[in-house]
Amino acid sequence: MNIVPRETETNKPFQINTGDTHKLFFNGQVVELRVLKTGKTGTVSGYFNNFARLTEAAARWSGRAPAVYVTLNPVNPALLARASNCAKTNATGTTSDSDITARRWLPIDIDAIRPAGISSTNEEKAHAEQVVQAVKAFLQARGWPEPVFADSGNGFHLLYRVDLPNDDGSRHLLKACLEALDFFHSNDAAKVDLTTFNASRIWKLYGTMSCKGDSTPDRPHRQAKLLHFPNGVQTVPPETLQELAALLPKPEPVSEKVSSYKAGFDLDEWIAQHDLDVSHEKDTTTGHIWVLNVCPFNARHTGKSAFIMRLKNGAIAAGCHHNSCSGNGWHDLRDIYEPGWQDKHGASEDKQNQAQMLIALAAGVELFHTPNEIGYASFLVDGHRETWPLRSSGFRRWLVKQF
Repeated sequence: MNIVPRETETNKPFQINTGDTHKLFFNGQVVELRVLKTGKTGTVSGYFNNFARLTEAAARWSGRAPAVYVTLNPVNPALLARASNCAKTNATGTTSDSDITARRWLPIDIDAIRPAGISSTNEEKAHAEQVVQAVKAFLQARGWPEPVFADSGNGFHLLYRVDLPNDDGSRHLLKACLEALDFFHSNDAAKVDLTTFNASRIWKLYGTMSCKGDSTPDRPHRQAKLLHFPNGVQTVPPETLQELAALLPKPEPVSEKVSSYKAGFDLDEWIAQHDLDVSHEKDTTTGHIWVLNVCPFNARHTGKSAFIMRLKNGAIAAGCHHNSCSGNGWHDLRDIYEPGWQDKHGASEDKQNQAQMLIALAAGVELFHTPNEIGYASFLVDGHRETWPLRSSGFRRWLVKQF
C-alpha cells in the first residue's frame, strides 16, 4: 500500500491506500495496531476488525513515531473490547502469545547490521537485499512457494503462509527455521532476525514511515512498502518447515575421549592448512561456523551450501544442505583431506594415554637399585611403606590394583 502525504510536514496526517492491507489478514480477523515510543502518550494500542478504520488510525501516527506496527497472526476476538476499532494512548495491555488463536505466517526480517536507533544507509540496505535474495532463492530451491516480499524501510521482509496451531511445538519449529536461515545466510553486513518466531510478533505496517533516529541525507527515513504479493498465496506444509529446521546442526553429547581430542585440535589451523575455500565465518547460537564457497563433497554445489562448525560443547560438525550430501559429516570431510587419519589418531592417543598412566602411577613410588643392579620399588600400602623387587609378583599385584 502507498502513502500519499497531504502536507509536507511529517507531523501532518497521511492518507493510506488500503488496497493491499487486507491481504495480510483473513476476513473477520482481529488485528492489534501498536505504536511504541510516542513520548508522553506512551504506547498507543487498538484492536480492529475494520481495516479502513485501522488504516485511518495508522495514518495519524505514521511519521510521528519510529514505526507503526500490527500483529500478523489472528488475535482472540475478545480483545476487541479493549479498544474497538480505535487506538488509545497510554495503553497498559497489549497482545501476548497466549492471545493468538493460530499461526498464519512465518515472518522473516533481514536487516542491515548497524548501530541501534538509526536508519540504514543505502549501502547497508543493499547488503540486506543481497541476503534476502539469497534466502528467497535458497528456500525456492527446496520447494518453498513464492513469498510475500516487502521493504521494511531499513531492510527487507519475506512472509510465508503457514497453517499451524499456536502451541510450543509450532514455536520451536519456527524458531528452528529462523536459526537455520541465520546459520546459512547471515553475515557481517546483514542478518536474519532470530526473534520473530513468537506468536504475537508485531510487524511493520506497510505504507507507514520507518523513522529510526533523525532523518539525515545518508540515513533517511523511508516508507515501508509491500513490493510483491503473489496471486494465490500457497501455504508451506509442516513437513517442509521441518525439513528446513533439520538442516541446523544440533549439539550432540560428546564422550570423554572425543571431548579431550577436540579440546587439543586446532580447527582454524586445519582449515587454513588444507586451504578450504571459505566464504565467511561467524558466531551463531550453536557455535562458530565457516561457510564454504564450494562443497568439498560435490564441487557442483557452489552456492555456499557447505559448512564446517565448531559446536559450543566442543564437537565439530560439517555438512551441506543439498539432499545428495545429507549423509556426509565431519569425519567424511576429514577423510577427503587426511586419508587414514582415524587409524593414526587412535594409535597415537592410546600410546599417549598409556604413557600418562605410567607416569601417574610412578609419581607415588620411590625407585632405587642395589649395587648389583637389582631394582626395587618402595610404596605405601594401607598406611605403611613396603619395598618389593620390581620383578616380584607382589609389586605386579600392587600395580594391577592401582591401575
